Amino acid sequence: MCRAVASLIEEGMEKGIEKGIEKGELQKLVKQVARKMSKGKTIDEIVDDLEEDYDEVSDIYNIAAKYAPAYNVEEILKEIHENMSHKQAVK
Repeated sequence: MCRAVASLIEEGMEKGIEKGIEKGELQKLVKQVARKMSKGKTIDEIVDDLEEDYDEVSDIYNIAAKYAPAYNVEEILKEIHENMSHKQAVK
């Protein structure tokens, strides 16, 4: 039983670490997109500069545009997470 509990704890920690890494990567991408938007770059220019997926950058761009000119990264991330939760609930 102790091994099973230890295994569950380890699995939970691994999932938590993965989720934290994903959150950090998304936060970095949002910051980069917002910074380039503040310089007046288009979606296509940002995609080329960052070499990221067009759809992902486009989603971030469209949400971040609502927060111009300040581009509050925390608010942008909050809305992204809300949209992701809503999309998952619809599935």
